[in-house]
Amino acid sequence: MITRLIRICCLCCILVFFSGQNLLAGVVLDQKFGNDGRVAVELGVYGERANAVVVQPDGKIVVAGSASNASDNDFMVFRLLEDGSLDPDFNYDGTVTSAVGSGDDEALAVAMQDDGKIIAAGYSHNGTDRDFALVRYESDGSLDRNFGLEGMIVTPVGNENDEITGVALQEDGSIIVTGSASGTVGRVLVLARYLADGTLDTEFADGGFSFTGVGDDVQAESVTVLDDQRIVVSGSYFERDSIGMMVVGFTGNGELDESFGDGGIAVPSNGKIQSEGYGMIVLKDGNLLVAGSVGEDGNRDAALFQFSPAGKVVEEFDDDGVLITAVGQGDDVFYDVVETENGFAGSGFATKNDAKEFLLITYENSGDTGPRELVRKETKQQEDTPAWLRISQLLVQGSYSDQLGGGNNGGLQAEILTTAFSDQGDFATALAVREHFGIVAVGVLSSGDVTHAGISSYSYRINQAEAGKSDKPRSLDTGSNYIVTGEPYDVSRTTAVIPVTVYSDIGSVTERGIVFSTHPNPTLASVAASDTDNKKDNTDDNSGSVPKLSGLGPSGNQLNPVTLTVTTDVAATCKWSVTGGTAFDDMEGKFASTGRTRHTHTLERLKSGTYTYYVRCQDATGAANATDQEITFTVEDNILSGGVVLNSLNTIGGFFVSSAYAADDTSADTSGENDSSGSDDFFTAEKEYFLEKDVVKEGAGTGRFTVELNDLKPGTFFYARAYAIVEGKAYYGNNVGFRTSDSCFIATAAFGSVFHPCVQLLRDFRDNFMMSNYFGRFLIKQYYHFSPPVADVIAKGSLLRIFTRLLLLPMIGMSWLSLQLGSF
Repeated sequence: MITRLIRICCLCCILVFFSGQNLLAGVVLDQKFGNDGRVAVELGVYGERANAVVVQPDGKIVVAGSASNASDNDFMVFRLLEDGSLDPDFNYDGTVTSAVGSGDDEALAVAMQDDGKIIAAGYSHNGTDRDFALVRYESDGSLDRNFGLEGMIVTPVGNENDEITGVALQEDGSIIVTGSASGTVGRVLVLARYLADGTLDTEFADGGFSFTGVGDDVQAESVTVLDDQRIVVSGSYFERDSIGMMVVGFTGNGELDESFGDGGIAVPSNGKIQSEGYGMIVLKDGNLLVAGSVGEDGNRDAALFQFSPAGKVVEEFDDDGVLITAVGQGDDVFYDVVETENGFAGSGFATKNDAKEFLLITYENSGDTGPRELVRKETKQQEDTPAWLRISQLLVQGSYSDQLGGGNNGGLQAEILTTAFSDQGDFATALAVREHFGIVAVGVLSSGDVTHAGISSYSYRINQAEAGKSDKPRSLDTGSNYIVTGEPYDVSRTTAVIPVTVYSDIGSVTERGIVFSTHPNPTLASVAASDTDNKKDNTDDNSGSVPKLSGLGPSGNQLNPVTLTVTTDVAATCKWSVTGGTAFDDMEGKFASTGRTRHTHTLERLKSGTYTYYVRCQDATGAANATDQEITFTVEDNILSGGVVLNSLNTIGGFFVSSAYAADDTSADTSGENDSSGSDDFFTAEKEYFLEKDVVKEGAGTGRFTVELNDLKPGTFFYARAYAIVEGKAYYGNNVGFRTSDSCFIATAAFGSVFHPCVQLLRDFRDNFMMSNYFGRFLIKQYYHFSPPVADVIAKGSLLRIFTRLLLLPMIGMSWLSLQLGSF
């Protein structure tokens, strides 16, 4: 016993000495990502789940899962920038939710095509059971309407619950999915293939599907395609009272590959120990590495299993093909695994003090092949670390279960980090590598009965000689520290309430309120911004070190659609704003041709009137124009649709223009009334009913107050931030976002999805015809008021949905005819 203590103390001294030399490659929480390496995303009404993640070549992080609406769950996909903030170039606010069916919908897997399109796969509840579901999004977050039915595919496989849990892509663009379907006794493993356009490939296996029963019950988890186009699926099988991990091999055409493992199935060499299998990757050497656990429920240990491409256990991997790491006294499980530059890493959860925490273990090749000892080193929590964030490190030279024996494992050295978001249950569901930077884990955070999506990012430790070589992440612009824009609440189809705090340290406030828009970081139209709020561009146009602009157009009279054009003398990125004097970084629109000299941007369905757009460009070095170049034109047609709506409140050069801040009248209205609330008289021509941008004033002075926004456009995502005017300058708080509820409630309830072609047809008729006249807008307002409770009743009864569809047929036919005649 004394000899063992001496050996442990000596090893601790060695570790302390070498820790100052940065010899361990390991990872630590990335302090530049979110809040000390952590981000919690709250999008839904009752919670969210993050189930899968993929990292784009440009470093942006795409996460798929589910978010709740008022009644059920929908597919959810969001994209983060490298600093953990939502990417505004992805569906305007960084997030997208899709109602696939009439019940719960959830994405359980995600894949990214070479062209940047995103495929989310999972299940959709049809009111009775679950069906296979796939949704494909464009790289900008919009639905790919050329995929399946308006971007979505729902496939009933069996007569009960079916769900996709894994997705992989083949070289020809075909989509391989795996999952489970209920069989006559238990679930069976399902493998299917869809063509690039979403059509089920009936040449694959038996009419597009392959069904494989393993044991009494089976749960597929992950699928991968090997270099020779063979397909491998990982998961678990259940037989009597035991559970075991498995890997199943298939030919490229979906038939069971009996040459793989033992008759097509590979299991650990010691089949007497209970085990589970989850995520799987193909290592650089071609071997398969599967994440999972070993042991009985309540006392499971995190485990990694390794097999050859032929399905044989790799005995050299700790002599028996399994690497086990015990973290705590309770359950520790790996759900996913990735390969790193010098080893691999697994993620899942560890149980500490009866609560689950994110678990990340990195395994590195240390070159040590001697005796292996387990040494635990508790990292002292720094004073600036939140008390609820508990991080412990376990430096392991070897820690294997006595039941499975032990080997030297080629000198692998492991480092364990557990990350807590809350004091309840947090677990990581998926893992991805951020090339040359670190690792990102996504998962689920539990807070009572509500769950949220959690993301943690880990950066590699680097030698001091390498410090400073990595690119600095983008800093967040949160506005003035003296103004706090609170989270919106009581959001309905046309209203929202936002709390605001303006601290007295800002000075004497002569006016305060909220400014909102469908574009990020909205500003007042005619009040000078503070020097601290507006960023300064690098140089002035006349210095010669910024892009030179020419060929700006169009001009004169134009018909919809209108295409903005500009030419630069060097490769550049160009943006536009409808507010003069806006810094390049704060401009709300971006031209499509990034990194070129010819730039275009198409504006569709503008209302008749005169428009001015202000353009600035930035070259590859970051040098941007400090002054505007203007594009002014007049639109002659008067078509109003669900696209960009610029109403009669807008004037030349004004972004937010109302009676309080008109472009030709800079005098402030001190009445304190909300200009957007106005009269309910729809037969006056003073303004359009639905607002996409406006200013709401709320008196003067500092302190706490709330602002109610009215007459908002339904089904629209808005950005809002508080402002305060001090000595003639406008200061802004942080930017917040919210989405108003959508419309077409009765049609959506009847057809089961807002994306159903008939629902879309009715929406187009509403936007193109009813909203173009005052009486139509009056009818729409009444519809919004009375239809939601009626829609709730319709959605609950299958016969009512069918009957409502029949009643809507005349309206659908009239809408189609009106749209066709209107296109001539």
